Amino acid sequence: MMLITMMILSVIEHVVRRELKKEEAIVVGPGKIKMKRPTFKAIVDIFYNIAVFAIKDKQGVKRILKKPLNESQSKIMRYLGLDESIFTGTVL
Repeated sequence: MMLITMMILSVIEHVVRRELKKEEAIVVGPGKIKMKRPTFKAIVDIFYNIAVFAIKDKQGVKRILKKPLNESQSKIMRYLGLDESIFTGTVL
């Protein structure tokens, strides 16, 4: 199981680095550090400050972001083929 986890983490890092290189782009990490080849740890740190609120209503529990994703977070999500709804989807 640990091997599979490490392989997934490696693929995430590889995909983000490949897409940054393809677009000749950078991401900005904590401390406003500009990176062309972020490590997996740096990628995780970019998402560290995301706050999600759960609000209960008649339809169930809904999640909302405290503030919108920043440019680096949105860019990484796009590279990985992920949608913001993974943070804000309805909880059953």
